[in-house]
Amino acid sequence: KEEDVPQTGPLFAEATIDPVKGGTLKATRMGRTYDITFPPGAVEVETVLTMAVTEYDGGAPADFRLEGRIVSNKVEIKPEAVTLLKPGRLRVPHFCADADGGKQMFMARLNGQVSASAQRGGEDGDEEDG
Repeated sequence: KEEDVPQTGPLFAEATIDPVKGGTLKATRMGRTYDITFPPGAVEVETVLTMAVTEYDGGAPADFRLEGRIVSNKVEIKPEAVTLLKPGRLRVPHFCADADGGKQMFMARLNGQVSASAQRGGEDGDEEDG
């Protein structure tokens, strides 16, 4: 339950993703939800995934070379060696508005190389899909 989640510190969640049904990995604190939805067929066998959300510490990771600023907490999915057969949908709360009032988010994968993508937000502006 959300009311049992501490208001500060790392946030953890665990879910079993079914190869036929898919599944959702979800963590909520203070009305803000981080979730990853996996479609049917995303994994070959039943797979337990964990998500750790840690607070932004003010510094960019060593390999982070994109212009801009980090506006969300760090989200880590484990185990790292899981291969997805179909992409999942990640939703991360954020509060960054660009000059024209729209929302924009960059996702970066840091494992020796940086790759990023951007996508405009939805009508409510609370969450981005990536």
